[in-house]
Amino acid sequence: MKIRKISLLLAVIILIGEVFIVSKAFCANTMATDSYSFTIVPDTTAPSAVTNLSITQALQNSITVAWTATGDDGSTGTASSYDIRYSTASINASNWASAAQVSGEPTPQLAGTTQSMTVSSLSAELAYYFAIKASDEAANISSLSNVVTTTTPDQTAPASVSNLAISSKTYDSVVLSWSAPGDDGSSGTASNYDIRYSTASINASNWASGTQVSGEPVPQVAGTVQTTTVSGLTASTTYFFAIKTTDNAANISDISNVPTGTTNAVPDTTPPYTTGHIPVKDASGISTDTNIIVHVKDDGAGVNVSSIVMTVNGQVVSPAITGTAADYLLSYNPANDFQAGQQIFVTIQASDLAP
Repeated sequence: MKIRKISLLLAVIILIGEVFIVSKAFCANTMATDSYSFTIVPDTTAPSAVTNLSITQALQNSITVAWTATGDDGSTGTASSYDIRYSTASINASNWASAAQVSGEPTPQLAGTTQSMTVSSLSAELAYYFAIKASDEAANISSLSNVVTTTTPDQTAPASVSNLAISSKTYDSVVLSWSAPGDDGSSGTASNYDIRYSTASINASNWASGTQVSGEPVPQVAGTVQTTTVSGLTASTTYFFAIKTTDNAANISDISNVPTGTTNAVPDTTPPYTTGHIPVKDASGISTDTNIIVHVKDDGAGVNVSSIVMTVNGQVVSPAITGTAADYLLSYNPANDFQAGQQIFVTIQASDLAP
């Protein structure tokens, strides 16, 4: 019994020893912390300067510029940001800071990529200069780009004339009047007028077929009342008139209102005349009891009957008047017979009804 207990004890000791040996074989050895440092070479290479900045479009209030992306380090990689500026004076390194900076510049793309931007809210008919710089992520800034310039065009046409009117007319001419519209809309001073007329109504479609007036007046400042005389027209004919206005940038207004009017009839410039004299002129051997008869005629507007005056031997007499304005018959029966051998002097005066 004693021997068995001893054997069991030995077995336990042997087992513990084996476990210890196994545990010792899987135990990790921990090294001391290894600490060290190194220094990165700093980025001191700025993006290359843009050399091909150009203007691709110029509108009245905006200009589009384009360029080729230069890169991060020189002409490689991708830069971080652009600084685009503009001014009404030429830009250089000295005055760069005073130029107006554009907002919302595009993000740089890979070197060699074509990029563009439209700069808005500009003024018309004004010269602008543009330049660009590029920056990388280390805040290295490129040199100033080439500087480009252009002038924003005038794309605003004069306002259309709305009060064109015929102020007077004759048998072969009319006088037109209107208010000057201006250069840009209703302000400023335009460059020239194009006035046309036709015997048919004028509109935008048939404008080119109208007869152009020569010698139109030079436009005056907006709001000025202007006139012109259109001559060489045909009497008693209905005409239509219209006008367009052009500015110094060749912007043309819409067609004006279209007044119409009829020229007057050909004026009557021929005075009345007498005919059918009884006795005939310079007759002799006329009886003492003769009456005086004469026609007063007019081939135009007609004789004004109230203007007829007859005198016999210097005395105004009152003949009987019959007929029409085209042909009045005057008959004078003197109260007393004429004297034998007496010479009679008759005068007749008359005007026509021409205006």
